Amino acid sequence: MFRSSLALAVTVTVASLLALGEAARAQVPAPAPAAVQWRPDYHAALQEAAETGKPVFLDLGFEGCAPCHRMDVETFRDPNVVATLNRLFVPVRLDGTAPANAGLVRSLRVWGYPTLVILDPEGRVVTRTMGFLDAGQTQALLAKGIKGMRR
Repeated sequence: MFRSSLALAVTVTVASLLALGEAARAQVPAPAPAAVQWRPDYHAALQEAAETGKPVFLDLGFEGCAPCHRMDVETFRDPNVVATLNRLFVPVRLDGTAPANAGLVRSLRVWGYPTLVILDPEGRVVTRTMGFLDAGQTQALLAKGIKGMRR
């Protein structure tokens, strides 16, 4: 009798602890992604933008680009930049030197890296810039892109 009562008490206690753990987890909001959720496909990103109404943020760079790397290490790790890009934009990162992207690079008249372009959901350029931007400058560019879409 004692053993079955003890087993029942242990089972009830464990079940209660598990239920409390589940309830506590349900109340804690999921943390924001720590990194920009880059899309690797420009055309798929344009499709996503058309479906969601969000602008596209296009980051064109290449592997050996020092200012591109600096933006990766500094700017694109800033929590405000990450949150803004992931929430309000469809972020795309492409290698501007890849042969597959040559037509896009030509059509956007890219002549230096990094080149950052904001496009509306229909694929029209809203604003663009070239060169390193710190987090504050990037936030200003993003705000300009959003404002340019509202016209």
